[in-house]
Amino acid sequence: MQGGLWMLLVLGIPIAGTLLSGLVDPGPSTIAAIDAERRVKDALQADRDKIVAKAFSARADLRGAKDKIATLDHATRLTFLTPETERRLAPLRVGAQAHLERQDQVSDMAAYASPPLGLDAALATLAGTDPDRHRRFESHARGYQLQLRDRFYPLVQHQIISPSPLAEPARRGRLNHDPTVSLPRFQMREVPAAERIGAVLPTTAWFLVLGAALATLGVRFAGSWPRDL
Repeated sequence: MQGGLWMLLVLGIPIAGTLLSGLVDPGPSTIAAIDAERRVKDALQADRDKIVAKAFSARADLRGAKDKIATLDHATRLTFLTPETERRLAPLRVGAQAHLERQDQVSDMAAYASPPLGLDAALATLAGTDPDRHRRFESHARGYQLQLRDRFYPLVQHQIISPSPLAEPARRGRLNHDPTVSLPRFQMREVPAAERIGAVLPTTAWFLVLGAALATLGVRFAGSWPRDL
C-alpha cells in the first residue's frame, strides 16, 4: 500500500496533471511554428530589397546610397533583415512564452499535490537552478545580444557609405572597432539566498502541516489497533 501510494504521488499525479493540462491548455504546435517561421523568412527574402530600401529611407546617412542596395553582401543585408524577422515572429514568441508561464503556474500547484515534486522544486530553488533562473538568464542573454547589435550594426552599416580600405589579413573584419573601447559585459542579477529561502517557505509550511495531519491520523488509528500487534 505504501509503495502504491508513493508511485501515485511520484508518477500518477504528475502524469495525470500533464495530460489534463495538455487537454485544457494545449501548447502551440511546433510544426505550425516552424511552418510560420519558414513562411516569414520566405516573404522576407522575396521583399528583402524593399525592406532594406525602407530602412535606408529612414536613415539620413544612408538615404543617398540606395543604388548600393543590390550589391550588399549577405552579412550587411542581415543587419537590416534580422530585426524585421524578429518583429514579424514576435507574436509566436509571445504566445509560446505565455503558454510556458501558464504551465509553470500549473507546476507550482502540482507541487502541493505531489510532495516529491514539491521537494524537488524547493531544492532547485534553494540551489538556484530552478526554471525561473533559466528564464532570467535567457532574458539577460537577449538583452546582451541587443547591446552588441547596437554597438556593431552601425559599424557594419557604415561600411556601405564609407568602406574601409583593405587592411592586412590580421586586422580584417574588425569593423573599425577601437580596441581601447571596452565592450558591454554580460551581467545577470542573481536572487539573494534570503529571497530563495523565502520562496520555498510556503511549500515547507504545507509539508509541515501535511506531515502533522498524517501523524495525527496515524496516532489516532494506532490506538484502535489490537494490542497484540
